[in-house]
Amino acid sequence: MVFAGIVFSCEDASLDPLQMDNVKKGTILALRGQQLTNIYTLGLPGAELFPRAIEGTETFDFDAEFLAEDPSTLESFDIYVDKKVPGGTERVLVKTVSGSELKTTSDYLRPWVSVSIPATDILAAIGIPDYTDPDVPEILLTDYKFGINITTDLNLTDGTIVPAANIVAAGLFASNQFYPAQKLTYAMTDYCPEDIGGTYSFSTVVTAVGDGGDIGGCDGGVTGDGELEPISRGKYSISDVTFGQYDCAWGDDPATGATLVNTCDLLEFGGADQYGLIYTISNVSVSADGKNLSFKWANDYGDAGTTTLTRTDSKLWPLTLYSE
Repeated sequence: MVFAGIVFSCEDASLDPLQMDNVKKGTILALRGQQLTNIYTLGLPGAELFPRAIEGTETFDFDAEFLAEDPSTLESFDIYVDKKVPGGTERVLVKTVSGSELKTTSDYLRPWVSVSIPATDILAAIGIPDYTDPDVPEILLTDYKFGINITTDLNLTDGTIVPAANIVAAGLFASNQFYPAQKLTYAMTDYCPEDIGGTYSFSTVVTAVGDGGDIGGCDGGVTGDGELEPISRGKYSISDVTFGQYDCAWGDDPATGATLVNTCDLLEFGGADQYGLIYTISNVSVSADGKNLSFKWANDYGDAGTTTLTRTDSKLWPLTLYSE
């Protein structure tokens, strides 16, 4: 009976978590390189474009390893982008890679290739021939807010086509060994390359303290110095997200862990502090000379204050900073 169960489970395709029977003899183009690291290890988009800061030199790059019983069976593969059209999408060919371009090296066990596609080619394929058109950022961030889908069909030497549409098993996308290069996304990230990181002095008027705190310890306000340190695109660590309040009201260490996020001049707090508290920012304003940034902040425990940050480095705050 045990043997019968094993045989059944091996023959029952529904029990195959990767559903490899949907792909000819397990033939698949598997993702490798930085895109795989971004997705599988770092939790980032495999590749992303910044519509408000396109320079025209960007490329969509990935490594792909050909997994098959016979590695010599790959004739070529065709790479398409999904163009939005009325009522759906249209696949547009952007690149064909010959099987002869695959190489066998110590990098990977099976033949592999590095693929690079100019972002301008991808944009042209979806109907954007001029990336400098001022309407392009809004088109990309609206029509392609979930990214541009990039799919690949394999052409085998026997005339068989292994289409991206056959890559349907969720288990493939959960595996760093089999993650398909045949279904990728070019993420569209709303970001403007304006750096607000640096040092400042702060002055905070504490307006509220959560249960157990002592607002009296903050009478007269609290001052100090701090720094916004860049983490990634528009995201900055904050040396103390209560800007002195944890010290005067709680006798505690600075609130750390939360971040300040600048999305094309929109300021928001991200993440949480060491106690898991979430922060909000409002009433953002910048002085006419750009030296002072003022705002109200609060967390979900009941702490709140009004803070002014004065630059102590050579930078100025952008006059266009705002909050929702």
